[in-house]
Amino acid sequence: LQETFDEGNEAFWSGDFERAVESYEELVELGVWDPDVFHNLGTAHARLGHYGPAILNLERALALNPGHEEARDNLQTVRRALARRRTSEGRDAVLDPPRSFWKNFMARVTPAQLAIPFLILWITFFVVIGVRRVTMSEVTRMVLLIVGFLLGTGSVVTGVLLFGKASFDAEEREAIVIRAGEAMMREGPGDQFRRVTTQPEGDRLTVLDREGEWLHLRDREGNEGWGLLRDFGELRPWREEQ
Repeated sequence: LQETFDEGNEAFWSGDFERAVESYEELVELGVWDPDVFHNLGTAHARLGHYGPAILNLERALALNPGHEEARDNLQTVRRALARRRTSEGRDAVLDPPRSFWKNFMARVTPAQLAIPFLILWITFFVVIGVRRVTMSEVTRMVLLIVGFLLGTGSVVTGVLLFGKASFDAEEREAIVIRAGEAMMREGPGDQFRRVTTQPEGDRLTVLDREGEWLHLRDREGNEGWGLLRDFGELRPWREEQ
């Protein structure tokens, strides 16, 4: 695996972006879900002008590592380039489909960033309560009571956020339009169903279900339809048990 990654990096830095894409995609097919692999793959696609796949893989890098600032910067650059291309073609340009504050926060934070403060606050809370029990001074006991209340409140808040993050990661499924130009959505999972709408390259949709090579999707305006996997790339692999 390391050899394949090194080959991809060598091809990337030599300007052979097509070969770099092949190497990185080979790693993904082998089950390597790594933020650096997705960052490099997305950047290579961007250099080739494949903005949909570029956005998909840079979003994957950020889903795995929300603190990957280089991936975030490159994603913004790609979305701006895609917006310019769509404008030049006389179509609407969407720099970044909007998310609610809650979804945006949960997408940017990692479980560790919530779990560590939760454990520190929780342990410190019990230490303060223990110290208060053996303290004789009423003033000190009052101060410790206030500190304990603040620590307890903080631990409850971070605990709720940690639970919310776990639920978000388990339930939130998203896909990116990777087909150049626009991708078609149909009423059902098959070419025989009527076309209901099209989605622009690089747009983000919610995945509701999967049936074979078809995804049941909802766009940001609430429209639902079915699209082929070759046109819509999932940010995370679909779990069959869902």
